[in-house]
Amino acid sequence: MTSFPIALHHRIRAWARIEPDAPALASFTPHTVRLTRGELDGRAARLAAQLRAAGVTTEIRVGVCVARSCDLFVALLAVLKAGGVFVALDPRHPAVRLDWVVQDAELAHGIVDASADAAMRARFAQCFDVASAALTDAEADTARFDGDEPVHPRAAAYLIYTSGSTGTPKAVAVEHGPLAAHGDALAESLPIDGSDRVLHFASVNFDVSIEAWLVPLAVGGSVVISDPPPFAPEATHAFMLREGVTNTTLP
Repeated sequence: MTSFPIALHHRIRAWARIEPDAPALASFTPHTVRLTRGELDGRAARLAAQLRAAGVTTEIRVGVCVARSCDLFVALLAVLKAGGVFVALDPRHPAVRLDWVVQDAELAHGIVDASADAAMRARFAQCFDVASAALTDAEADTARFDGDEPVHPRAAAYLIYTSGSTGTPKAVAVEHGPLAAHGDALAESLPIDGSDRVLHFASVNFDVSIEAWLVPLAVGGSVVISDPPPFAPEATHAFMLREGVTNTTLP
């Protein structure tokens, strides 16, 4: 059997144990939020516990419809910890596309944020609010699921849908083993390491967006989340300088 590197979400968990107070995520809309490695790991683990209790495990798909924020990546990481397969749903996309993806991927479980309306929540048989993972220090011992058990390299990590510009959107499944191998190759070729701050720029429905958060966090770096488009080049450049961004992928 082909040997694959350790799953990326396991490495993120390892960094949270090594340096829990190091920066992990920063977002600025609608207000500034900064999460350390320990905070990211803790929130994702608490949400993962809820998912596991609802039956989410290997190969179970979970829709994530959360606005660009730290909460978005808490939710995506929580699905990986639970052993599930995340399906990112950009809340800015047309309702007809969101409906198609939810039905095609057979999403019974979904994670949303406070901006989700009744129609969005009704798309799922069981809906989780990502805010439930943001507990106070006094509640930090609440049930969590760290997802430390081994992951088969052929198990799916996520589904991502094509743009559908030539017809109906189609899903591509990405497995943990190839994803981790790709992450290693990317980190080496760019390179990206623990000193880097990567700007997350693309929509979560664009495949490059996955490597823009999983890879830097897996090597001990941090992620700066850009505001939603449209982007003014001068303002984006000033923002990158102010936040100490060292790496990004821009279309």
